[in-house]
Amino acid sequence: YMGLFLICMEAKHSKHKKKHKLVDEGKMEQEMREEPDEDLKYVAPEGASAMEDVPVDINFIDPNEAYFHSLRYYLVNILDGESFNAGDLADIIIGQVQVGTLVVNEDETPEDKNVLAFASILPFALHEKKDSMKTILKYCMAKATEHLPPPQLASFKGIIEGKKLALLLNERLVNLPFEPVPPLHKMLKEDWEWAQKEKVPGFDLDYLLYITKIATDLSTTDKSAKKKKGEESSNIYYKYEDTVLEKLADVVFTFKSKISNPLGGATNPTEYTMKSQIQYQKMIMLIPFSKYVSAIKDFEALKTVEQFNTLH
Repeated sequence: YMGLFLICMEAKHSKHKKKHKLVDEGKMEQEMREEPDEDLKYVAPEGASAMEDVPVDINFIDPNEAYFHSLRYYLVNILDGESFNAGDLADIIIGQVQVGTLVVNEDETPEDKNVLAFASILPFALHEKKDSMKTILKYCMAKATEHLPPPQLASFKGIIEGKKLALLLNERLVNLPFEPVPPLHKMLKEDWEWAQKEKVPGFDLDYLLYITKIATDLSTTDKSAKKKKGEESSNIYYKYEDTVLEKLADVVFTFKSKISNPLGGATNPTEYTMKSQIQYQKMIMLIPFSKYVSAIKDFEALKTVEQFNTLH
């Protein structure tokens, strides 16, 4: 049902009080969980048509165990279909309540614990022994070695090996509207500021490692010609803020994805619906943490997608 989250969403910009306590990973209960029978999806309310806009009240809450399956669903393809323990990463997000936020439907039933969007910052210093974090780092290093020229590869390795690094996770439903995006990032910044104030270990950060996805419209790309300054990019962004984060990154590169993803949620998706020459890509960035925090201050003032697309 694609009409549910188009525009008519009334966001309640409030977050439940955080459970500010450290979680002993050695004592985290590892329960056997039944896998969901099918992919998570939202169904239109009874009587609503497929193209009808339906108001949805949302809440911003701490990560918790009830949303494990929904979080895992977002994470399974983060490494482009390569073997990866997404459940392990979902557990890390849930266990680290100090820094991280879920966007959920306030009116959902206990059986429908679905995440509309989430963001988290996971320091490698805190979670470096976890299999999923090791796999992510290994994957990014392998892709950088394959796709970066020597000077940029040296910079990438220098940051990965010598700087205080965290993984930025930022995912949502492809047809979620713009309104929750700025407050989601704002709350992530506020969580980090609390962690700094309380001297929570691991959150004194230099860089963020960010893995995202884009698409390129090959019909507008002329590989034989250099792009002129100010010329419109042929990239199609699934998440509006990626247009900003890409410009902030010290190192950024893309490579062809193995997975053909739907275009829903891309910037100006209608414009590209009928185009056939689309190449799906993964994008990896190393973003100075201070620049990310500064950009969030700009996000807070934005009210439209168009403002996002012209920022920076």
